[in-house]
Amino acid sequence: GGNDESFRAPPVRANTNNTMTEPIAVYDHESGRMLKRQPEPFCDQFRFDVSINGNVRTYNKTEFDKIHAVTQRVVEVITLLDDPSVTGDVNVAVQVRGCKQFQYSHIYWS
Repeated sequence: GGNDESFRAPPVRANTNNTMTEPIAVYDHESGRMLKRQPEPFCDQFRFDVSINGNVRTYNKTEFDKIHAVTQRVVEVITLLDDPSVTGDVNVAVQVRGCKQFQYSHIYWS
């Protein structure tokens, strides 16, 4: 019928060559809604590098899971530094290597 969403093409992501790649949403028949696709799992080559005041630490996928938390449906938190004795200016750099890409819109600190 006119409301049958199963024939609706899911949105797709364009890569750097502006060609279409995998769908970014899938149709959920149970809820009748387009839902965000589950993220790809980390590959074995995943590395998360953090530099705080020049001290570099590299996390593999197992170590990263210990500092990463999904706190709400669309909120993920990565704790980079949890030391109340660190005060003043703090220089932070982050690099993701391997297979996982990150998209972020906010960085908070306290």
